[in-house]
Amino acid sequence: MTQFRSHKAVQEYLANRGRITLLFSGVVVAVSILLFFYIWQYTKMVEIQIAIRAIRKQHTRLNEVLEGMLVERAKLTAMARIEALARDQLGMIPPSAENVQFLSSRGMVVAPRDRPVDPVPVAPPPGPGDPTARPAPGVRGSSAMPGDEGLSENQMDDAMYNY
Repeated sequence: MTQFRSHKAVQEYLANRGRITLLFSGVVVAVSILLFFYIWQYTKMVEIQIAIRAIRKQHTRLNEVLEGMLVERAKLTAMARIEALARDQLGMIPPSAENVQFLSSRGMVVAPRDRPVDPVPVAPPPGPGDPTARPAPGVRGSSAMPGDEGLSENQMDDAMYNY
């Protein structure tokens, strides 16, 4: 009877051999695919780490360059250096107290506390009979420009914008 059982087991094995081979091949392919993706992922991670190191080195180098440029700008814009260049190379001298004028935020001359300021002379506006008088920008009316006599407003606009 043992021979019969073993003979039957061999027959079942031979009958299922195709399924077992297919199952084993599927497991080998699945493990191979997983192994391939693990190696690919690890390789990409190493490449990214190398790129990060290179970018950090470049960042450090650029920060050093920036610090050097800031130091150079501070040296070039130092008031003592500018005064020395103005005095030695350009022959400039500091202004006297009479030559200093202070301006307000509106552009008007403001007197310092220790001395008064002479008012700046302003020419009077031209009168209506003055031949050099011109209308203010945007004001329509008679024009004092030579050759504008007898032109309508539309013709003056055309002449003004189509030059």
